[in-house]
Amino acid sequence: MLSFESRLSILCQLTGKKQEIIQLLKEQVDKKYFPSSLYEIVAHLFKHRFIDVIINFNFDELLDNAIEDELGERTYLRVVHDSDIIEFKNICDNNRLKTPLYIKPHGSVSSPSSMLFTREQYIKDLSTDMKDFLTKIFQGKVGDDENNGIKRFNFLIAGFALESTEFNELLFTEICDSDLKTINYFIFDYDTSKVGNKIIHEYGERKKRPIEKDSIIPFDCVEKTLASHFYKIYEDIQSLFDIPYKPQKPLRHLLLLEFFPESVTQNFDCKKNYNEFVKYIEKRIKFNLLYDLLKFNGCFSTNVSIGSRAGKYYQLLLKIKHEHNELYDKNLISILDESLNIIEDGKRELIRISDVGYLYKPFQQLRIMKLIEEKVIKPTDFSELPYDEEKEK
Repeated sequence: MLSFESRLSILCQLTGKKQEIIQLLKEQVDKKYFPSSLYEIVAHLFKHRFIDVIINFNFDELLDNAIEDELGERTYLRVVHDSDIIEFKNICDNNRLKTPLYIKPHGSVSSPSSMLFTREQYIKDLSTDMKDFLTKIFQGKVGDDENNGIKRFNFLIAGFALESTEFNELLFTEICDSDLKTINYFIFDYDTSKVGNKIIHEYGERKKRPIEKDSIIPFDCVEKTLASHFYKIYEDIQSLFDIPYKPQKPLRHLLLLEFFPESVTQNFDCKKNYNEFVKYIEKRIKFNLLYDLLKFNGCFSTNVSIGSRAGKYYQLLLKIKHEHNELYDKNLISILDESLNIIEDGKRELIRISDVGYLYKPFQQLRIMKLIEEKVIKPTDFSELPYDEEKEK
């Protein structure tokens, strides 16, 4: 059976309408700035290095954005183009990866030239440079010295479904034939008869280390979501640490999903609802500013915030306004001041404590929390958005 990318490649060649196909694909998966419960916890695991390598075959950028929100732009290596690949030895140190790796072997929708199916000679599932890079990662060796390289790492593969023949062979050769390391793996799938059994029959029986059925984990998209599995994994990880050293709970992620639930945002059309999308981005700015205020006990720094999640969404808002030839005259301080004014009716105290910071009083943590929950961002804010019945059908 042809893979999704192979079918897209054939369509491009037969119709000669590659740009139109790319645009339609982009419109379908352009949900970058809306949170996903699964990707929020995956990004949290990635930040704390409980996941070292993520290989994502999906074109969409939901996971990209969750990782960028959680880690920033410079604390991990993102590989989309072959030009992003660096020498493997430069990312290893003391038998560990220096930095988390996020790899998109089939490209990303924001960069059409990176999408493998758009290339004129689409024959292989992986480019030569990408295949070599992935091989070195799985082998974990630096040079010819078997003792110089990665001894252990955790990796996650998304959007896989065993549709990449070359990647299948590369992956399961290293998992099942390698004598150098032990790799623990788990495969989550809606239908284990489709993916799990294929792994066992086609790869497990002819390798040195067979793949066991216990590693194939089914899940129900309603009763037990994939996200719930990963939150359970995180709880299990936390239980392994003594109290003083326990990893932080994913509080921000849980709050974010409560205020911007997937059940509503996943049907939102940014193109058709420009004004509502602008309001959504404004709310994301307010959410991040208020959460930072909560986190830092009432202290606010413009320099810190402009480089944080609030600053990222603020810059995005300015860009969107500029593209529509509109001005936006609010800065981060005025947005925060406006947010706090909602609950206090102007009766707040703003104390300048330095050239870069402000301290709001008498706002204590519980009051700020109440502000976030009840006054600024309400789940019902999305209830009146235009609904696309045709798209839902």
